[in-house]
Amino acid sequence: MTQPKPVKRKTTSLQLTVFELTHLRDLFSISLPPTLAQTMSQALAQLEDRSLIEAKLWQKIALACKAADVPMDDDAADFICAASSAPPIGVFKLAQEPNEGEEEEGEEEEDDEGAVFGGSDEEDEEEDEESTEEDDVEEEKRPTKKACGTCGRSPRTARCPSKCAKKR
Repeated sequence: MTQPKPVKRKTTSLQLTVFELTHLRDLFSISLPPTLAQTMSQALAQLEDRSLIEAKLWQKIALACKAADVPMDDDAADFICAASSAPPIGVFKLAQEPNEGEEEEGEEEEDDEGAVFGGSDEEDEEEDEESTEEDDVEEEKRPTKKACGTCGRSPRTARCPSKCAKKR
């Protein structure tokens, strides 16, 4: 049996100052909430299927830190990634279904943001492509919950369906 030939990989020499090495160590060790069990570097490596590469690179950083007397483990500062302020909040109109409260048999409720904010991404793309006067007229005919000011019925179009036929 012949032994497999070792694969030579091209490596580069990276000259770092102690401050740069410390920054690299800190960057690689930023913990992610909620459990702080995984670092940002590990999460990225897992996402890109490079966990082994990340582990080896961390070992190299750790060895370089020890050789340069850069604090490691309990002596090193801890950093976490977390929200530093409240996220921006907005007010959005929820989509209104024409037959709200009624479900057809066999129809399963979908839990996606399109149902909450008025449609799917496909509909948004179609609306972006063309906006005509027909679209504006159709928008007036969309179902609403407002009652007619005269007869009190809930119209399904811009005009009241009862005999008063007044616009809202």
